[in-house]
Amino acid sequence: MERDNSKERLIMVELTAIFDTAEMIENWSEPLEKLELMAISGDINPLPDWLAVEIIWMKVQFEQQLCHSELPAQQKDAIEESFAALKKLACWQLVVDFDQHFPLLDCQYLHEQGIKIEISSLSQFLAHPNSKKISPHRLFNATRYKNIEKLDLHPHHPLVHFFRHSNGYRDKSPTPNYLFDCDWYRKNYLQDQPFKNPLLHYLAHFHEENIQPIEHFSNEHVRQSQSLPADIDPLAYYLTQLQRQGVEFRRHGFSPCPYFDRAFYLANYQDIKIANETDGLDPFHHFSVTGNKEGRKGHPWLCQNMASPSMVEQFSANRKLAVLILGMHRSGTSAVTRMTNLLGLDVTTDLMPPTPANPTGYWESVELRELHDEILSALGSSWDDILPINADIFQTPEIDRYKFLLTDYIVRTFSGSQRFVIKDPRMCNLMPLWLGVLEGLNVELRVIMPYRHPLEVAKSLQNREGFTLEKSFLLWLRHILNAERHTRGIKRCFVSYSQALTNPEKVIQTITGQCEIDAPNIQESEKQVKGFLDGQHYHQRITDTDLSEADFPGWVSQVFEILDKWSAHKDDGQQLQGQFNRISDEMARADSLYGSIIRDKNNDLKQVSFMQQQTEKQGRQLTAQINKLFEQEEIQQIIRKTA
Repeated sequence: MERDNSKERLIMVELTAIFDTAEMIENWSEPLEKLELMAISGDINPLPDWLAVEIIWMKVQFEQQLCHSELPAQQKDAIEESFAALKKLACWQLVVDFDQHFPLLDCQYLHEQGIKIEISSLSQFLAHPNSKKISPHRLFNATRYKNIEKLDLHPHHPLVHFFRHSNGYRDKSPTPNYLFDCDWYRKNYLQDQPFKNPLLHYLAHFHEENIQPIEHFSNEHVRQSQSLPADIDPLAYYLTQLQRQGVEFRRHGFSPCPYFDRAFYLANYQDIKIANETDGLDPFHHFSVTGNKEGRKGHPWLCQNMASPSMVEQFSANRKLAVLILGMHRSGTSAVTRMTNLLGLDVTTDLMPPTPANPTGYWESVELRELHDEILSALGSSWDDILPINADIFQTPEIDRYKFLLTDYIVRTFSGSQRFVIKDPRMCNLMPLWLGVLEGLNVELRVIMPYRHPLEVAKSLQNREGFTLEKSFLLWLRHILNAERHTRGIKRCFVSYSQALTNPEKVIQTITGQCEIDAPNIQESEKQVKGFLDGQHYHQRITDTDLSEADFPGWVSQVFEILDKWSAHKDDGQQLQGQFNRISDEMARADSLYGSIIRDKNNDLKQVSFMQQQTEKQGRQLTAQINKLFEQEEIQQIIRKTA
């Protein structure tokens, strides 16, 4: 049940006004009286951070007033009486503890600003004669705060004013620095503690996953790109570089966001470039606070019709079911995707058109296939690469771009769907990336793994791509082993392509049962599936002669036998996973022996291919020039004849 904060809000709004007035007239009797009444009624239990700061500020004021030697005795007695009453508050010990352990104090930063004495508590800082003009911590910019809030420093202290007015009771909270938004932070992380100070909460939790100071500043991205240890605050680190490097950092510094590029932003928006050159404007600050809302793009690949952050948030809030079809090319993934679609799950609208190689359709997205090819290329791989992708690469900051693009694709494509199915065999080798994307979108995941006899797959690829059987066997192994390893613990099933064609009812039962996928009208779905699946399209079907003549590598036949057992539920899952682990380990050892040789050969082939493409391009250009010359000569002849 949602907590009713209306009474507390009214009390605190009144109290902040009382403190404002007391500070102006330098008389703390009214706020003290109010605090005493609230302590008795329990209205300040638990003690809000901002009230602890106010009480410490009152303590400092009392101490400074008592230091005046010319103070009349009667007035001095009244102040001492008020001070004693302050210390008698039931929350006093909490205030003392808060004072001694105030997190928004950075002694090293204070020393950089000329404070030579050691300051170890908030009260010590507030009592320092220069405290209104200096910043206690990199995350609180006192000069900026004073200018933005138009503070008169005679009655007001910037730090106290910040805590007083960022307490959650004001419609718009002030900001301690230009890259921290108290209201955004409270909305995203403090829904159960709406009156907790956002900046203090951030300081205690910045090391946790998914915590960030504003919408577009990614702590995780900065931490990874700059190799920061967990105890270093990414925002404080960024502000430090900004202060130390100045204009140079604003123009060429690292980006705290995977979808922001300084050079692109400065090159594309002349007003920002001018402001950067004349006033030292930080392009990222402009993008995060203003530019994004104006529709400006922060990165070249944002210059598309992409999903807005609110669309992503809405997508995640309404948990959806996603089914991934993971299997090797030419293994029946298209047929199983259509089968799942007929069970009531949505597919993309930009489907690849049918071809002679797949006359019933591929049932996969053109956009997603192109994006997968781009990702594989960026990772130094391709869909037909027989070598493994280095697993560590999925943890690098560069991969954040593709997380963002895949997230955008999912949200744009399936926002209107509650259940959807995605298929592209390339996903088998990109599962570490995909799992992170789907987890971030709060998706309920299922996996269907179609498989086909490796010799049939190899013959099909030999016919379509000209691959040798050996290459296809290795590709088949990579796809199967990668898909299986990364989907352990997820509800999944293994589906034989031949069984899908000969006994679709059984396969539907496996899918709906093991993956727990509801089919609203199972009988109608079975009827539609039978109408779609046609055995006449079952090409490259192997014969006994094929099997007797084939020379199967041991790994290939072992994996196929395991898949058959899994599909028929004839063996213990953990035992079969152990066998898969053994085969993967053996392949990894072979990769370490032969991988570098294969990579060198691949690079040589790429170089030859590039040179061939350049030669063909030059040939086309030369042909175009010759044709142009002939056209000009023909025109000249016509002119001479008509002259």
